[in-house]
Amino acid sequence: MGLPTWRIYLLNVIPNFLADPVIAVTAYQTVPGLIRHLFTYDDIWNPGPLTNWPTFAKLFNLFVAFILVGIAGIRSKPTTLEWTFSVGLLLSVILVPAAEQHHYIFLFPAFLLAVRSPRIPRVLLYLAAALIVLPLAYTAKPLSSGWWVLMAYPRLYGAIILFTILHFDQKDSELSSPDEATNVDAFSSAQ
Repeated sequence: MGLPTWRIYLLNVIPNFLADPVIAVTAYQTVPGLIRHLFTYDDIWNPGPLTNWPTFAKLFNLFVAFILVGIAGIRSKPTTLEWTFSVGLLLSVILVPAAEQHHYIFLFPAFLLAVRSPRIPRVLLYLAAALIVLPLAYTAKPLSSGWWVLMAYPRLYGAIILFTILHFDQKDSELSSPDEATNVDAFSSAQ
């Protein structure tokens, strides 16, 4: 497996996968799925978008991914490895085009980290957990077109809430240097 294989993968396989209209179905609770559902028409998979702006959808998807990864990258410097790992897992679920409900089990380490932190607002943590875990009817037909589609992505919203509240766990103000952050272990029970 050499450079030609990777070139085919990067220039053919990934773009073809991202162009697949099936990504717009609400079973895929992801940022690319929501954006495609809002802005890309397909007569079979998405007959009722808000508007048909496929180029905007591609650019907006890249913009949102860049912003989320950028925030996580910048905020990860003064934190623990556990925080960086948990946020990385979370982003890997919501930014991949085809994550279904069973992929959300990868958020478990992020929940463990959030539960262990006294700085995390509990109400938001419970809301995130409820949106991700409860079997809500997000694939119902009335939620498949128009503005109602915004109600069809509860797991995605729960993950975004979790991503946001994990930033409350930052220990920036308590640490005098980034090296001290490596000594903080969010998963250990010893205090």
